[in-house]
Amino acid sequence: MTDIIQEILRPFEVTPRFAGYPALTLAVARCLEDPDRLSSVTSELYLPAARQQGCKLACVERNLRTIVQHAWDVNPAELRVLAGYPLFTAPTVSAFLAFLTREVARRLPSAQ
Repeated sequence: MTDIIQEILRPFEVTPRFAGYPALTLAVARCLEDPDRLSSVTSELYLPAARQQGCKLACVERNLRTIVQHAWDVNPAELRVLAGYPLFTAPTVSAFLAFLTREVARRLPSAQ
């Protein structure tokens, strides 16, 4: 799954060097298990990532916002393609996670 995420994020120049990358991959994995987690991002995604990384929830949130903003700054056209609808500003973290989770699920071998 991490290979798929790296491939999807390559056009946005988002790599594992970002501090929020582990939280991003954990959030996508958790969303693949239960898509309803996207409706409770703070408790279902940020908190487990903060616990796993031994940092504050606010740190996880900030790092994920940084990734989203970077993706928007680098390649907004490709982010619009990933979203599947017009975006006029950078998406929220929860929207970005939804786009990413949907694309990962589409590319997983079990989905074919």
